[in-house]
Amino acid sequence: MKKRLTRVLILNLSLLIIFIIYYIVSQRIGIYIPCIFRLITGYKCPGCGITHYLFHLVNLDLKGAFLDNPFVFISLPILLVYYVIANYNYVKYDNPNKVVIPNYLSYSLVIIALLFAIARNIWNF
Repeated sequence: MKKRLTRVLILNLSLLIIFIIYYIVSQRIGIYIPCIFRLITGYKCPGCGITHYLFHLVNLDLKGAFLDNPFVFISLPILLVYYVIANYNYVKYDNPNKVVIPNYLSYSLVIIALLFAIARNIWNF
């Protein structure tokens, strides 16, 4: 159990450190990771605005985060709950798949993401 806890802590701390470094570098030089889908097609994908969304969250600007990407603002907390549960199950039971995202939720999120992508390109938000 200690070994699994160490792995989870190292993974999550590594992700946090990478985000902090990216945040600092991006804020200082103003260069962000571009959306490949948007570069190729010219259209916004359902994830466009995630970087700015996260930066607004770091600054506790919930309104700005919502305006950058309403879909992620609503769906990310749901997915984070499942991520935390999977980490807990991995550490405690050595089984991260003990709690799986229900099919109806997965399908709903995919359909909503597609509808959101279409709507944001039609009405340009």
